[in-house]
Amino acid sequence: MTSQQAQSPLDALVADFEREAPAMVPREALPRLGWPWKPTYMANLASMKQGPPVFRAGARAVYRRGDLAALLREKLQNGGGGHA
Repeated sequence: MTSQQAQSPLDALVADFEREAPAMVPREALPRLGWPWKPTYMANLASMKQGPPVFRAGARAVYRRGDLAALLREKLQNGGGGHA
């Protein structure tokens, strides 16, 4: 896709997230990045072995940026899902 072509709103949202988020994103930093779901919802997904893979950095739960972008795209394409 060239910069001349229009992006869908979903593509633009995911592209913005990928551009602004660090490579590894602590769960508590998600709201500052405009993440649409609360950290507690993400923790619940992790406890049920659903959602993106979670890594530990000490006591912190962290996610890979690409895994979060894939979840964002999947959830929004399928009607939103989850809790705000």
